[in-house]
Order: sequence, then structure tokens, then C-alpha cells
Amino acid sequence: MGTAVVAIVVFATSLPTLGALAGIAVLLAASAFSERFPVPLENLDAGGVSISFVFGMAAIVLYGWAPGVIVCFGAALVTQLLEGRPAVRVAYNASTYALGALATGSVLTLVEGGGSGMLVARAAVAGTVQYSVNIALVGSVVALHSRRSLSSTLLSSSRGTILPFTLMTSTALVLVVLWQRSPYFAAALIGPLLALGLYQRSNYRALRAIRLALTDPLTGLGNQRAFHESLDQEMERSRETGAPLTLCLLDVDDLKSVNDRFGHPAGDDLLIRVARRLRQGGETFRWGGDEFAILLPGQDEKTGLVTAKTIAERMAELRSEQSPSVSVSVGVVTYPSQSADHGDLIRLGDEALYRAKGYGKNRVAVAAPRRLGGDDPSPLPT
Repeated sequence: MGTAVVAIVVFATSLPTLGALAGIAVLLAASAFSERFPVPLENLDAGGVSISFVFGMAAIVLYGWAPGVIVCFGAALVTQLLEGRPAVRVAYNASTYALGALATGSVLTLVEGGGSGMLVARAAVAGTVQYSVNIALVGSVVALHSRRSLSSTLLSSSRGTILPFTLMTSTALVLVVLWQRSPYFAAALIGPLLALGLYQRSNYRALRAIRLALTDPLTGLGNQRAFHESLDQEMERSRETGAPLTLCLLDVDDLKSVNDRFGHPAGDDLLIRVARRLRQGGETFRWGGDEFAILLPGQDEKTGLVTAKTIAERMAELRSEQSPSVSVSVGVVTYPSQSADHGDLIRLGDEALYRAKGYGKNRVAVAAPRRLGGDDPSPLPT
């Protein structure tokens, strides 16, 4: 907070021109708007990345550290107050932006000079310093509250944000160049930037809604709807290429006993751990309850059977206090040799699955066992 007060005093006593005041007001407004509507990114726990970084960095390069602090601090302060966040959090977040701007402006005093090469260097230094300070300050608080190591927290944060912030640094450089030529040219860039951010938010939400509609909330795997769509697509691809497609339907043995003895949270935990293992076997879906479906494109009956046994044996390696031994039963059916119909393929796989369970569980059964030699489902090692 003290940094922002000093910046305001320094800026006011420098007797800024009307042009400078107007420019800073525009950058502050654009920064606040961007802070209010951050751009969401996949695999990022926070609400998203704000392109306010672009406008704050441009303010520092164009006008110096004091206006830069005002823009960065003011945008965060106004936005988070409007969002009704706790006062302590607002103060910390806004101060973080202010300190990042102060550090950036201070370092830029060491990188003086004219020419396009020097301008690129100043932009690169500004982006690096501002990003590093923000990541360090925010990462420290996250590590403290989550009780994670600081190094792992910083590494995780930088992996998800370094690319977009590098792109924003380049964008800020373009904005500075246009601004130096004419603020009117810069306005032609600011508008599309803000519109692009809003479009990305809208697009992300639409895609997320679609993904949620196709995702099982417990395991994160595709749900039954996603399975049917993927099966249709793989069958079509198989018809076009002539490659086989094997479907495995898998059921976790005796999950009910785990639920009865230890409660449904223990059963859910087992399903989650099974799902994690199944991700390594092929395109996997939660079929429902304790059943899963796995698509194996390009695998025929024999290779599909081998893969199914491998998957089942991998499940047997799972251990926990509630389930010292885990086993699964698997039904295997291949398209188009055993069926060329979507519904019939699923029916045959389901019949094979329940034949495996009927023969004592912990087994793999194929839809046409005689073609692979032997009538009984294949027992798995115990």
C-alpha cells in the first residue's frame, strides 16, 4: 500500500501533461477491465490469466515506474473491491502488483537508450521482472497455506503460465511501439485485445460445458454418452481403414462388499484409483456404477485379449487398507469380426463380461471364445 501512495505522490509532483493523464487513464481502465475478466487456461487452478499484465507493463515502459504502479495497483484494487473480496486479500493482491511494477520500473532505469533493439530489450526485461516478482510473491503465499514446498509450487505455477505471459510480453511491446507512434494506433490494438479476452472466456465456458456433459464427475473419465459417441467414431474409422477395433467392458469385483464394510467414500476412492490405472490402457470411459469401457483401436481379437489381461493384472496391483486385494472381470469383443452393429457389439461384450464373473470373477472372457481356443473365460494370476 505504501508503494502505491509514494507512486501517486511522485506522479502528482511531476506535473504530468494532459496527454499523459489521458494515456494513463486509458491504460488503467483497460487493465481494470482485463483484471475483471481474466482469460481461463486449461490445467490452471486459479481463475485464469489476466491480460492486464499487457497494459501494466506498457504503462511502465511508456511512462515510468510511478504510473506503472498506479495502473497495476489501481486495476487490482478496484476490480477486487467490486468483486467483494476480503480486505486483507485485496490489499495483498494489489500490493503484489504494485511491488512487481516498482521492481520492473527500477530495473528499467538500468536499461536506458534509444533504438528498436533497446526497446525490445526493455520490454523483455520488464516482462521478465514483473512476471518473476508476481510468481514469487503469490507462490510464497500459496505454498504457505497449502503446506507445499516453495520450489514445487513455483515450478507448477510457472509451467502453466510462462507461455501466455511470454506472449503477453510480446503483445505489450507491440502496444508500446504503436503508442509511441500515436495513441490512436494503440487504441486499434486495445479494443481487439479486450474483445479477444472476452471471446476466449465465452469459448472456454462453452467447451467446458460440453466437456462436463461428457465427463463422469467422480473419475474424470468419459461418461456413457461420450463412450457411445467415441464408439461410433472408432467404428466409422475402422470401416474406412479396415483396421479392427476391440471393446473391453470391465467390472470391479466385489465393490459392494467394500461399500458395505467401509462406506461409499472408500468405494469411490477405489473407483478413482482404478480409473487412474485404466487411463494407461486405451480410451477409457466409466460405463456406470463399477463398470468401465475401454476402446482399443487397431487391435484384433488376440491382441485385444492380451491387452485386456494386462489391464486386469495391473488392477490386481492396487492395494489399500479397505481393499487389500483388487480384482476385475473383463469382457472382450472385436469389431467387425464378431459384430458390425453398435448395439450388438455392446451386448456381446456385456455377455462376455458377465460370463467372466459367472466363472468365478478375476477373469477375462471373449465374445467368441472358441475362435481363440477354449470355452471358459481365462483365469488371471492371483
